Amino acid sequence: PPSPTPPSSQLPFTYTYTTTPTGCCSGYYDDPTLTIMNDGEKPSRISRTNCVEFGNYQPALDLGGEKMVSAVNVSYIVQASWRKYAPDEITIMGGPTPADLQEQATIAAGFPSSDGGHTVQISTSRWSQVRYIVLEHVRPSVDASSRRSGTTLLAEIEVYGWTSPPASPPPASPP
Repeated sequence: PPSPTPPSSQLPFTYTYTTTPTGCCSGYYDDPTLTIMNDGEKPSRISRTNCVEFGNYQPALDLGGEKMVSAVNVSYIVQASWRKYAPDEITIMGGPTPADLQEQATIAAGFPSSDGGHTVQISTSRWSQVRYIVLEHVRPSVDASSRRSGTTLLAEIEVYGWTSPPASPPPASPP
């Protein structure tokens, strides 16, 4: 029988961006020290040091080795008066190398949209082992009352899973 799935735990990662966030307005929405997405903080208000505006910057996470990933949590901040809205859809990709991202997962519902900080979970339980995860696409929602479009601010990414044990060697052939 297959062995039971080990318990999932938070996996550390480093990251870069496919395109460097340029920021805005005297230091908002950039990430020069590459710490915003994995500093463990899930803020509820916008500051100069706690979020990045998703503008096709595509954070690329390196787990340091191939892992089984069960879920990815993405935290974001909503501040409607600044036209910073919840996402409407998030797509992530994963794979063994940055050039081989064949696993994909999307969430397109269940986004809290009130002002403040929120976190959604994207299930990756059907993925094979990956080392790299890229936040491929974030589609911001549109303000329901004004129908104005805005942007989505990302504040934290958490990856959950485990390291798979090495495969057992095949049984010895009979003499």
